[in-house]
Amino acid sequence: MVPLSSSMTATPTRGEICSAQVRRGVLGRYLYVFTRGDFLESRGEGYPVGHIGIEPGRSPDVGDHRPRWFVLHTRSRQEKALVEDLTPLVVGAGVQLYLPLVRAIRYYGKRKFKVETPIFPGYVFLRGSREQSFLADRTSRVATILQVSDQAKLDEELRQLRVVLEHDGQLQRCDPLIDGTLVEVKSGPFRGVRGVVDRGMPHDRLVLQVEIIGRGSELEIDRSLLEPVR
Repeated sequence: MVPLSSSMTATPTRGEICSAQVRRGVLGRYLYVFTRGDFLESRGEGYPVGHIGIEPGRSPDVGDHRPRWFVLHTRSRQEKALVEDLTPLVVGAGVQLYLPLVRAIRYYGKRKFKVETPIFPGYVFLRGSREQSFLADRTSRVATILQVSDQAKLDEELRQLRVVLEHDGQLQRCDPLIDGTLVEVKSGPFRGVRGVVDRGMPHDRLVLQVEIIGRGSELEIDRSLLEPVR
């Protein structure tokens, strides 16, 4: 999500502006729970219209009640359960939970099942106040709550993921690239998405990274659609 001024608005081309009620489910390839009005619902995306961002590099004071991102490091295989547990606790509180999912095939005996699993196992992203983040700790499903000093950076990294997922991009988990080239998609459904490519490998895989958790996901893409960011 690119930080916008609170005075800015967006005009939905599809979907609707939701009233102040809970919207939840697995849509658009990610699990979400939104508990505040003025959200755009279209194919499962639910980012606030006129989203208010945090200044880059700003570390909010403890008494600052403005919404900001926290990273919930969960106990093993507790991501979806955490979102379910938090839902009744945050209704009407203006809290946003984000759990990006990818489709996978699982075999149980001779039977094949399609399932949706977290791109980043062990992590759920929460946007709310500091006090609201502590609600997650009370569920006993969270190992650690990570503070995010660079709100704008995480905001943008999650926005990149959202754009790819809502356009049915096939993401796969991968290690982050320490030494790569920053590029941007110049055309197509992923236009504007930025990621990193390995300098020593063919540029047909774009890596989207979430720096604070040291994780990445890769998207297979025609390298002719990529151009270096200068």
